[in-house]
Amino acid sequence: MLNVRRLDCIGTLDHIIWNICTHPNLPIIASCGESHNISLWFSKSLNKHLWYPKDDSFSKYNSKNSDWILAYQFGDINHKKTIRRVCWSPCGNMIIAGSFDGTASIWEFVPSTKVWNCISILQGPENEVKGIDWNKYNNFIALCSRDRSIWIFSIVIESRRAHGSQVESECHSVLTGHTQDIKTVKWHPTNSLVLFSCSYDNTIIIWGPEIPISNFENQNIEWIKWYVLEGHLSTVWDITFDLTGDYCITCSDDSSLILWKAKKSYNVNFTNPGKNIIKSATMNTSFRILTENSTQVVNNYLQKSSYSGFLFHGDNEYSPPIYSVDWCQYLNCIVAGSGDNSLHFFSLSKDELKHLKSIEDAHKNDINSVSWLHNNNGKFVSAGDDGNIILWEVTFIEIEE
Repeated sequence: MLNVRRLDCIGTLDHIIWNICTHPNLPIIASCGESHNISLWFSKSLNKHLWYPKDDSFSKYNSKNSDWILAYQFGDINHKKTIRRVCWSPCGNMIIAGSFDGTASIWEFVPSTKVWNCISILQGPENEVKGIDWNKYNNFIALCSRDRSIWIFSIVIESRRAHGSQVESECHSVLTGHTQDIKTVKWHPTNSLVLFSCSYDNTIIIWGPEIPISNFENQNIEWIKWYVLEGHLSTVWDITFDLTGDYCITCSDDSSLILWKAKKSYNVNFTNPGKNIIKSATMNTSFRILTENSTQVVNNYLQKSSYSGFLFHGDNEYSPPIYSVDWCQYLNCIVAGSGDNSLHFFSLSKDELKHLKSIEDAHKNDINSVSWLHNNNGKFVSAGDDGNIILWEVTFIEIEE
């Protein structure tokens, strides 16, 4: 039996929140929305951490008696339009933001001044940046845009550079294959050169290197379309993976979730991987493709099951979209946020999605984003049109027969 408990309203902003992203190691949440800012929310348990703010400058946004504070807001000087997506680097030292102004900015904390500096601006897309993602070794960043293109950049972090100083970036590939704008890009969790993209054209495309990468110093990587996954009847909004990448789940405007499985895969073990999780990445003075299993081709994914008909407030003429989905890396639990203001919970059982529970009206308006905290305690956050960021806890309760 699944038990879901609302723990805290972390804070409330005076605008729609489009996206939230939890830090890979710390109780920190990044959010973005209709403003031009990135907002960082800190647990008060971090009050001794180097990044913890000197004062409570944004107290008006904090919820009364909350264990969290709004610690920083930045980005409005660098971006001319709404920030649509935020994403932490896997090492946790940087954050990237994608904006409707067609650019993405990379930020790093400077201990001496207690501010976040913009260390690079990535330019290329003609229109709004809708999605961004950082591969597991920090060295490739993917952007997707309304102009139907995907841009892949590499960055070089010098080991002895000063915090907050500029970093070099280079565009490696511009990918075109979708027929409509692209909503989300996400790197494969174990193969750091394989990319998935979700689009308004109802499809998911898997991209990979044109040739096997055997020389780890080779910079001339070209990505090509490997596979096209078709199954949804409308816009594909989001995608999430299990720990191995053998399974993925997509959510759509057609009010459904689809479970996909690689043709060749292994049993999933939902236990705390502990030391197997990458806590940081090695940064080298020269460009290097640090990849694990990157020379292996990812198999095509087959649709194993789909699930629909569980949303509230729908009728024969309209059924709300599912905007966001995230898979807990420690529990066999998937959470989805939808346009019916509700949260929906699933588990994986014998290659099928099993609906566990739904919480009706978890927010006052559409839920645009959900994200699990990476600390093995079954907590996640949700955010949406009502401007609230809410912290939840999930536990499984054994029922004696």
